[in-house]
Amino acid sequence: MTDVVIQAENLGKKYTIGCQTERGRYLALRDVLAQNARSLWRTTVDLLRGRPIIQGDRLEEVWVLKDVKLRDPARV
Repeated sequence: MTDVVIQAENLGKKYTIGCQTERGRYLALRDVLAQNARSLWRTTVDLLRGRPIIQGDRLEEVWVLKDVKLRDPARV
């Protein structure tokens, strides 16, 4: 039997978030239609591939934890 209670290496958590881009004052109908078509296409592809649906004009990845190592403090 070993004395190790918790030990983890290379632990990480990444989130993908949708961000809204800043727009100018004028927005044409063709811009709205093109944006809605891109959004519909991306949503359809995500559904077919089994990925989560993320709202926003562009996607951004944020690492909350990356390459974290946990060890038993009594053994250090």
